[in-house]
Amino acid sequence: MRRITIVFVSLLFFLAPLAAQEDDAAIKAQIDQSASQTRTLQGSFTQTKHMSMLDEDMVSEGVLFYAKGNRLRWEYKSPYPYTFILNGATVALLSDDRSDVIDVNQSKAFREIARIMMASVTGQCIQGGKDFQVSISSSGGEWVATLVPLGKNMKALFDTLVLHYDRTAAVVSAVEMLERNGDRTLIELHDLRINQPIDESVFDAE
Repeated sequence: MRRITIVFVSLLFFLAPLAAQEDDAAIKAQIDQSASQTRTLQGSFTQTKHMSMLDEDMVSEGVLFYAKGNRLRWEYKSPYPYTFILNGATVALLSDDRSDVIDVNQSKAFREIARIMMASVTGQCIQGGKDFQVSISSSGGEWVATLVPLGKNMKALFDTLVLHYDRTAAVVSAVEMLERNGDRTLIELHDLRINQPIDESVFDAE
């Protein structure tokens, strides 16, 4: 479940571009516009997990694919394969030794994941609302959005989320997940391509 949580959190935020503007209202308006224009997104990622009880960080790498219509694939390539696929109302969890397919409508946890993930696509996660308290600032050549969870379940997963955006390209470049126990996860996104064709088969459960 820990790996699913990391996948979920990272998926929430890379889909909603942030505008390089000083006015918060203008930023949020640009988020809405950018999100509405994003039909597909694909790229790669590096995930670094720091745990206070371990001397060395755990590093994973993989690829991601998103298409409108609740279709998403988050695939770890190394150090070992693991894939999360959301296709409509179906979630597939795939690894070397097992495959699980879950009906989102039959699982409260995954239904909540899908709800908040889709809120990120529409830009509502940066708007705040009932899920997060949001503050936005600039630091050097990037914008930084800090999200503090408001709901009980989200607070149990993490303490703070920090989103880093490339100010020139106006797209997210990294997501930090900070936990109450001092552990933290950094996900860096690379070579993001927007509105390029994606083979529909990548969203099929294998």
